[in-house]
Amino acid sequence: MTYSRTVTRRQAIDAKRRTQKVRLLRFAVSLLLLLLAAIAAYLYSFYYTIKLTADRVYQPLDTSPTVRHNKMPILVNAKPITILLFGVDQRENDRGRSDTLLLAAVHPAKKTTLLVSIPRDTRTELVGRGTLDKINHAYAFGGTEMTINTVQAFLDISIDYYVSVNMEGFEQLIDVLGGIEVQNQTAYQYWGYQFPVGTIHLDGERALAYARMRYYDPAGDLGRNLRQQQVIKAILDKAKMSLVTNNHEILERIGASVKTNLHYEEWKEVIGRYRPAAENVETDQLRGSGKVIDGIYYYIVTPEERARVHDRFEAFLLEDTTERHWPLGGAVP
Repeated sequence: MTYSRTVTRRQAIDAKRRTQKVRLLRFAVSLLLLLLAAIAAYLYSFYYTIKLTADRVYQPLDTSPTVRHNKMPILVNAKPITILLFGVDQRENDRGRSDTLLLAAVHPAKKTTLLVSIPRDTRTELVGRGTLDKINHAYAFGGTEMTINTVQAFLDISIDYYVSVNMEGFEQLIDVLGGIEVQNQTAYQYWGYQFPVGTIHLDGERALAYARMRYYDPAGDLGRNLRQQQVIKAILDKAKMSLVTNNHEILERIGASVKTNLHYEEWKEVIGRYRPAAENVETDQLRGSGKVIDGIYYYIVTPEERARVHDRFEAFLLEDTTERHWPLGGAVP
């Protein structure tokens, strides 16, 4: 009788323990499912936000004989591509001017990007207008299309994509990122800000001042171009770290200030196949000299210097030279 009661008690205890284990397992599984659901919801939200941002910034180019379209096979096959980046200084009651012009060649196989700055005062023919003027005036007269066609003709290089950034949005994006850090080579004061030599932290407004200053730089336009390259690289580095934790606000700022002819499917290919190339950036600059013509200051780049930069890009883009030869159209006096 005693033995039977003992067995029954043990069976009851074991049954209770099994019930507790089952409940604990169910709770753990439920918790895991909730966690997976939360992650899935976050990823869907992130995906959805990125998709909305990509749709918002997408601005295709008008049909043009000098702008190549339908480039998905190039991206799918991970061929080198060229991208023109320009910062637009919007003015009241007009279209504005391209304050910053940077031409990038991205080579996924080499995992390297080549970046060259084009000084805003560079004198060349504005394609579609037929006049000699500062290259940044192309945007004022003909928007994105005239800017791209003018740069293509000036350097005899085909441009696959463009990315334009409103400078005010550029300032706000840096603030959302919590500022950036750059390595300053020349001490100066500009817009009421002090920029000492060494590592300096910049908020949006200070970064804009840092990137725009040229008059107090011994290297003039070339020094300004190098600082612009610094700022863009610092933004890319900071964005990579901040996008996971602060993606919605960052993407909102990007959507409000960026335009590009990269559509969503192309963005996915670029992010997936070309991102490693952004880790290693080579820089170059167009060498020239200042000259006053009819009372207006211009930056004069010789045909030999344009040919040098053209040849460097062609050598860099060695794996994909098809359709990349364009007749020179930017006459320089």
